Amino acid sequence: MSKLIKKYRKLFLNGASLALVFILLGSIFYSLYRVSNFNNLHLKNQEIKTTIIARSVDSFNQEVWYGFYNFGIWSIQSKTRLEIGFEYKFNADLTNFEKEEKFQLYNLSTGVVGKLKVTGEVLKNKICSLGCQLIQNVSSTKRNAQNLYLRNSCHEFYPVLKSISSKIDCSNVAGLSIGLVLGGTDYFSTELKTDFKKTGLMHIVAVSGFQIGLIMSLVEFFLRKSLIARNLRLLLFSVTLGFFIFLFGPEPPVIRSSLSFLIASSSLFIFGRRLNGLRSLVYSGVAMLLINPFYLFSISFQLSFIASFALIVSFEEDLFQFKHLNNFWNLMSSTIATFLYTLPILVSIGGGISMIAVFTNIVVIPIIPFITALNLAGFIPFVGSFFMMVALVIQTIFILFIEKLSTLLPVLNFEIFSVPEIILYYLFLTLAFLGLPKIFTIFLAPKIDHNQKV
Repeated sequence: MSKLIKKYRKLFLNGASLALVFILLGSIFYSLYRVSNFNNLHLKNQEIKTTIIARSVDSFNQEVWYGFYNFGIWSIQSKTRLEIGFEYKFNADLTNFEKEEKFQLYNLSTGVVGKLKVTGEVLKNKICSLGCQLIQNVSSTKRNAQNLYLRNSCHEFYPVLKSISSKIDCSNVAGLSIGLVLGGTDYFSTELKTDFKKTGLMHIVAVSGFQIGLIMSLVEFFLRKSLIARNLRLLLFSVTLGFFIFLFGPEPPVIRSSLSFLIASSSLFIFGRRLNGLRSLVYSGVAMLLINPFYLFSISFQLSFIASFALIVSFEEDLFQFKHLNNFWNLMSSTIATFLYTLPILVSIGGGISMIAVFTNIVVIPIIPFITALNLAGFIPFVGSFFMMVALVIQTIFILFIEKLSTLLPVLNFEIFSVPEIILYYLFLTLAFLGLPKIFTIFLAPKIDHNQKV
């Protein structure tokens, strides 16, 4: 036990760890201070010059555009149809979102500053600059990827999918491909969304850092193996990262994962050593809060960071002599840790917690990278169709499995955690995940005969 206490002292009571804690707490309190001093702004008939970067449809089926203005992203309401990538000039009423209103606080937490309501003539710069072409190409790439999955699911390989189940919805199968590669549940039916929530699997298709992590790990691997100069490798890595941020969208988990990769890779390229996962996570979080303090109130921001922290604390040293047993332990540990760490946040959202969420994650998580890789391989010329067909067949069986599981056990509802309860909960949980493997090691580690010659 004394050895365990010494390990905890070495782990927590040192200058680097304490500095990391103070940096994190300082950024949180500073963000709360900035939010408290946020002033609402209402300006009439302002001259606006902006570049359109995205488009969406609101709940009233009205088109809403998004553009850069005054170092922020604004939603734009216009009777004139705007085109992505082009620069526009017009007069508009400018209104900041109000932090007191829940829906507008959500917009602030996603990085959208406020609304621009066009009140005058819209003038368009008809010259599509290099930046315009880049934005259009990224938007076109995303749209083409979505169309590819829809075409293969509902036309090319639909007879194959229908032979597995006559009741399968092809848009659900395509939606799973789109969710795994690009994130989102836009193509899911309401019933499938409910089934994913019940089984605790909504996170695999939510916009997350998983896609960024999978792709950028491959990019980093090939850059390290290349003969390109170190500074040029970092530049290529950063440009590629920026492209995928545009592709997946500037959601908090994507920004978090991207910043973590950029910080860790910069340390590797510049100083020759990799920054550990916890430090990369904290530094990326601090950077995001400095950019936008309202991220602190974003559910996706909270879930992304707390789930990443859970994965870091859950992976401990091997406890068993057999490799496969250790792999199963790490999988089970990480799944349970992620579920328990995100529990207070999921409870605050409402809708109940599934009793089989941990089980489904243990079964499903190992095959998700494989399915995602198959969907990405679908873009390879000539042979891509084969990989796509395999992915769609597996996804059809996967969806049928989820639909069946969702009917097995009921959903439980919990009381929302208070602030003191959350602090005590996370303190106890962290100590448990860091301490239990150490204790298990004492009892499970094989006895070593020190007199035996090696």
